[in-house]
Amino acid sequence: MSDILSAISAVASAVAAVSASVAIWPAHRAATEARKQNNIQTKVQKEALQPYLWVDIQPTFAQGNLLQIVLANEGPTVATNVKVVFDPEIPPATAGLDKSEVAQCRLRDGILSLTPGRRLCWPIGSVTARIGDSQSFDSTTTYCVTVKGCGPLGPLDSETFYIRPADWREIIDESVGSLHRVAEQLKEIAKQLNKLSGQ
Repeated sequence: MSDILSAISAVASAVAAVSASVAIWPAHRAATEARKQNNIQTKVQKEALQPYLWVDIQPTFAQGNLLQIVLANEGPTVATNVKVVFDPEIPPATAGLDKSEVAQCRLRDGILSLTPGRRLCWPIGSVTARIGDSQSFDSTTTYCVTVKGCGPLGPLDSETFYIRPADWREIIDESVGSLHRVAEQLKEIAKQLNKLSGQ
């Protein structure tokens, strides 16, 4: 009889051990998932404190026909030791206002600091001159632009952008903030005022 009780006790102990191990597995899995979520939240918080740098070739907003190299910091903190490399380098424009060589040299050597919301712009010639000039922007050239810098938490991940000027062919050349339209409206208002005053 004691052998039967011992056997029942052993089986009960085994069942309890299996039940405990089955119960531990979900708890272990939940703890692992909680650690993963914590790591993700920590990473997101750190990224939210870092500068966000980008570089592009864009038309100017005041005068849509002029192209410019633009470096900007859209993040919430100051970026330091910002370096930008164009591969291949943008050749000088054949005509018009062009600071492409100066800009690329300055960007390659590094910008000491770039505050949040700041944009640095260098003119590199007119759209018509650049797009029409096969030496400047031919149909096959793609510029690989690499941006590096540091934020308050250390070095930023290197960002790479690709710019293919041939993508801009046949787009509308529209100046967004032209003062010409404002001047035309002021002339029209002056005419209307003159009519009302009897002159």
